[in-house]
Amino acid sequence: MTNLEKKRVVVTGLGAITPIGNNLAEYWQGLIGGRNGIGPITLFDAARHDCRIAGEVKGFDPHDYLIAKMPSAWIALLSLRSPRASKR
Repeated sequence: MTNLEKKRVVVTGLGAITPIGNNLAEYWQGLIGGRNGIGPITLFDAARHDCRIAGEVKGFDPHDYLIAKMPSAWIALLSLRSPRASKR
């Protein structure tokens, strides 16, 4: 048995920030309701781009979840690390 096979994972909670819901309950209701989160891009002017549709996350304010005194450099670093951490 390799070290990778011996590792264990404990899931302590679930969450979702998606185009069809900003928490797990909204997301689940969107899934079972067949809601579509794809639509025209509204968060920036997409006129210069060939594609003008996307699955935007709406109604999410990251400041509601960040520590007020956290340096912006840390926030940028955390933002860069989060996608990588999710792939492990």
